[in-house]
Amino acid sequence: MREMRVETGRKTARPDPRLPTMSEKSASAIAITLNGDPYTIEGDPRVAALIERLGIRPTRVAVEINSEIVPKARFAETVISAGDVVEVINFVGGG
Repeated sequence: MREMRVETGRKTARPDPRLPTMSEKSASAIAITLNGDPYTIEGDPRVAALIERLGIRPTRVAVEINSEIVPKARFAETVISAGDVVEVINFVGGG
Protein backbone atom coordinates (compact mmCIF):
# COMPACT_ATOMS: atom_id res chain seq x y z
CA MET A 1 0.00 0.00 0.00
CA ARG A 2 2.52 2.58 -1.12
CA GLU A 3 -0.21 5.05 -2.03
CA MET A 4 -1.34 5.44 1.59
CA ARG A 5 -0.83 9.03 2.65
CA VAL A 6 -0.10 10.30 6.11
CA GLU A 7 -1.27 13.78 7.00
CA THR A 8 1.44 15.79 8.75
CA GLY A 9 0.06 19.28 9.06
CA ARG A 10 -0.13 20.98 5.67
CA LYS A 11 2.17 18.60 3.82
CA THR A 12 1.40 15.03 2.78
CA ALA A 13 4.17 12.50 3.43
CA ARG A 14 4.48 9.39 1.27
CA PRO A 15 6.59 6.32 1.94
CA ASP A 16 9.78 6.13 -0.09
CA PRO A 17 8.89 4.10 -3.24
CA ARG A 18 12.42 2.68 -3.35
CA LEU A 19 11.89 0.86 -0.05
CA PRO A 20 10.12 -2.51 -0.03
CA THR A 21 6.75 -2.75 1.66
CA MET A 22 6.15 -5.26 4.46
CA SER A 23 4.50 -7.68 2.02
CA GLU A 24 7.46 -7.39 -0.35
CA LYS A 25 9.88 -8.06 2.51
CA SER A 26 7.96 -11.20 3.46
CA ALA A 27 7.82 -12.31 -0.16
CA SER A 28 11.59 -11.93 -0.46
CA ALA A 29 12.34 -14.54 2.22
CA ILE A 30 14.33 -17.43 0.77
CA ALA A 31 15.25 -20.79 2.26
CA ILE A 32 18.85 -21.99 2.04
CA THR A 33 21.12 -24.43 3.82
CA LEU A 34 23.72 -22.60 5.91
CA ASN A 35 26.57 -24.68 7.32
CA GLY A 36 24.40 -27.80 7.11
CA ASP A 37 21.30 -26.32 8.76
CA PRO A 38 18.12 -24.82 7.29
CA TYR A 39 18.24 -21.01 7.29
CA THR A 40 15.90 -18.31 6.01
CA ILE A 41 17.21 -15.08 4.53
CA GLU A 42 14.81 -12.18 4.75
CA GLY A 43 15.62 -9.03 2.85
CA ASP A 44 18.92 -8.50 1.07
CA PRO A 45 20.12 -11.88 -0.28
CA ARG A 46 23.70 -10.81 -1.05
CA VAL A 47 26.66 -12.56 0.60
CA ALA A 48 27.84 -9.29 2.21
CA ALA A 49 24.44 -8.81 3.88
CA LEU A 50 24.42 -12.40 5.18
CA ILE A 51 27.87 -11.98 6.71
CA GLU A 52 26.75 -8.75 8.36
CA ARG A 53 23.58 -10.44 9.71
CA LEU A 54 25.71 -13.21 11.18
CA GLY A 55 27.93 -10.64 12.92
CA ILE A 56 31.10 -11.83 11.23
CA ARG A 57 33.95 -9.57 10.10
CA PRO A 58 34.21 -9.96 6.31
CA THR A 59 38.00 -9.84 6.44
CA ARG A 60 38.13 -13.06 8.46
CA VAL A 61 35.70 -15.25 6.55
CA ALA A 62 35.52 -17.62 3.58
CA VAL A 63 32.23 -18.29 1.79
CA GLU A 64 31.29 -21.16 -0.49
CA ILE A 65 28.01 -21.42 -2.40
CA ASN A 66 27.12 -24.76 -3.95
CA SER A 67 30.74 -25.96 -3.64
CA GLU A 68 32.18 -22.85 -5.32
CA ILE A 69 34.28 -20.34 -3.36
CA VAL A 70 33.07 -16.73 -3.54
CA PRO A 71 35.99 -14.27 -3.75
CA LYS A 72 35.87 -11.56 -1.08
CA ALA A 73 35.86 -8.92 -3.82
CA ARG A 74 32.50 -10.30 -5.01
CA PHE A 75 30.69 -10.52 -1.63
CA ALA A 76 28.71 -7.31 -2.29
CA GLU A 77 27.48 -8.43 -5.71
CA THR A 78 26.95 -12.18 -5.21
CA VAL A 79 23.29 -13.02 -4.66
CA ILE A 80 22.24 -16.13 -2.75
CA SER A 81 19.28 -17.95 -4.32
CA ALA A 82 16.60 -20.18 -2.82
CA GLY A 83 17.91 -23.71 -2.31
CA ASP A 84 21.58 -22.74 -2.30
CA VAL A 85 23.95 -24.58 0.01
CA VAL A 86 26.12 -21.97 1.72
CA GLU A 87 29.16 -22.62 3.88
CA VAL A 88 30.55 -19.73 5.92
CA ILE A 89 33.87 -20.30 7.66
CA ASN A 90 35.00 -17.74 10.20
CA PHE A 91 38.72 -17.71 10.93
CA VAL A 92 39.61 -17.25 14.59
CA GLY A 93 43.10 -16.37 15.75
CA GLY A 94 44.65 -17.67 18.90
CA GLY A 95 47.44 -19.70 20.24
